[in-house]
Formats: sequence, C-alpha cells, structure tokens
Amino acid sequence: MGQKKEWTGKPTLMKELNMGLIRDALAKHPNATRVELSALTKISQPTVNELIRQMRKENVVISLGMAKSTGGRKAEVFALNQKRVLIAAFLVKEACLDYRVMDLELKQEASGRVGYVPERAWSVQLVQAVRTVLEEYPYVGVIMVGVPGAVSAEGEIFAIPQIPEWENYNLKVCLEEAFSLPVIVMNDINAIAVGHSRSYHGGTSNMVYVHIGSRGIGAGIVVEGKLYQGFKSFAGEVGYMQLGNTCGNEEYRKGDLDVRGKHVELIPKIVTNVICVLNPEKIVIGGETMDDGLLEQIRQGCLQYLPQEIMPEFLMMQSGTEYYFKGLGEMGKELLNRHIRLV
Repeated sequence: MGQKKEWTGKPTLMKELNMGLIRDALAKHPNATRVELSALTKISQPTVNELIRQMRKENVVISLGMAKSTGGRKAEVFALNQKRVLIAAFLVKEACLDYRVMDLELKQEASGRVGYVPERAWSVQLVQAVRTVLEEYPYVGVIMVGVPGAVSAEGEIFAIPQIPEWENYNLKVCLEEAFSLPVIVMNDINAIAVGHSRSYHGGTSNMVYVHIGSRGIGAGIVVEGKLYQGFKSFAGEVGYMQLGNTCGNEEYRKGDLDVRGKHVELIPKIVTNVICVLNPEKIVIGGETMDDGLLEQIRQGCLQYLPQEIMPEFLMMQSGTEYYFKGLGEMGKELLNRHIRLV
C-alpha cells in the first residue's frame, strides 16, 4: 500500500492546507464519508477525523446523516455547507456597477447596483463596493469581476476605451492585496460565453458567442466546454479582424449604427471567418439590436460564402446579464475548487 501523502510542516499552515484539500474533495465528490475523504485527499484517517470535527464546528461542513449499511458499521456522510462559501461577482459597466452574491449552486443570496461617480476613480469605487459586500457577507471565498476590456492571465486590463484609467492596470493584484481573497478579472464577453455554454450545452460544446455592441464587435470562444483565451488572452477580439483596408470595428462605427443593413453586410463576413478558423457547432449572437430577423439575415449572409454542410447552428441572445453572472459564478467555482485555502 502506498504511503499517505498528508501535508506536514508548520502546524497552522498545514492544518489550513489539509482543510483546503478536504473542502476541494467535497466540492468534487459531494456526500463523502471520512474514509472516502481520507482516500481522496491522501490525508490520514485520524487527521481527517479531527479536521472534519473542526470544520463542522465552524459550519464549513455539514452532516447528512448515516449512509446505508453494507453489512458493517454505518458511516456518517458529509457535504460542504453551500451557504458557507459564497461567490461575489461584480459587473463593471461604463456608468454603473452591478453585483451578485451566490452560493456554490449559483443561487442568488443578494444583488444590487452602484452608480458610477465621475469625480472618483473607478478603482476606489469598486474597492468600496467589494468592501461593503464583504462586510455583509463575510463567508465570501472568491471575488469575480467582469470588465468591458481584454484581460491578461495575470489580471492586467487593456483595450478598455470605456474606462481609460484601467488601461494597462492590474485590477486582480489591486483586489487581492485589498481583501486577501482569490480574484479573477474576466472580459465581459468571455464570461457571457462561459455562462451560455454551461447553461445550454452541458459544458462540452464548441461554440462562439458574437456580441454586437454599441461600440464594436467582440466574441467569446468555448472549445470542448473550456474558455479559450489564446496566447495573450486576446482570442475573440474579432473587432480587430482585418476586412479589406480597415478592421471590423472601424468599419462598424462608420455611419448610423441603427441602420440594420450595415450590420448585415459586415457581421456575416466576420462570422464567416470565425467559422472557417474554428468550425464551431454553434454561433450565438447577441447585443442591443438583435432580433430573429437580423439573426436569419446574418445566417443567410454567411451562406453566401460557405456551404450548407459546414454551417453551425445559429442562436440568438437578447439579454446576456444572467449568462454574464452565471459565467462569472462558474469560473469562481473552478477557482475555489483548485485554490487550497481555508475560507
């Protein structure tokens, strides 16, 4: 038999690490016994017994009662207290900040909106909003922030014309230093793509979400259920795609944006290029001007360039707010599952 690989070292730190391992095991394998947790985490049985005792006292873990007997002594079954570990998600917009507090099943605990005050820095206002939420909900274990710009893997924001003060600014570091909690800062369209994929495609689909916004065009790419962000987290910025002598966003901004025909000329070219490169199963198109008629016009426009046999399914998204929060929540759950810490 292999030796147990229990973390050892400074008692306080090792205790926290081992508790993190147990929490992560329960997040991935709900309804586990002490014996099963020992096998899953490679922590010794006596240590698991002691840690479970403390985690129950702190209301991190709850007992689900005794498992059905298989002939021997009945074993007690444990699960994470879904109300104990919370996710705080913040949607940063040009003129306001929306937030939602969710449990690990992504059920809403609280929500609200904070208006933007032009005289104050956006970072100061966001930090204050996060602090207010954490004061009311001290069991938040992860902070998620969606922003209307590109975000590097390290949390540095760029290509964010709506909030110039955040250009080349590392918001992730700012929030982690302020609150000592794990943080993910995400592009808004990427978050919506993840949320839509997990809602309707079981998390295994190859799909692209194309957003037609008031300022330009962007996309979120999901490959085999995973968000694809590229080498420098710039994948999906289809508005920079070169179309003739100009890029997509430059062409898009010419003239009256309410002229439906202009979208029908431009969007099929961009979507066609996306299909040629990624060959997704589904194309989801959303934005302020979307309706069934426009979706069909875009699909027919793509058929001018592509054979019917390789065309993906076209779907429309009228409002992305719920998918936005769901995407942030799903990514927050993944971060909690791999982040070994005591919350």
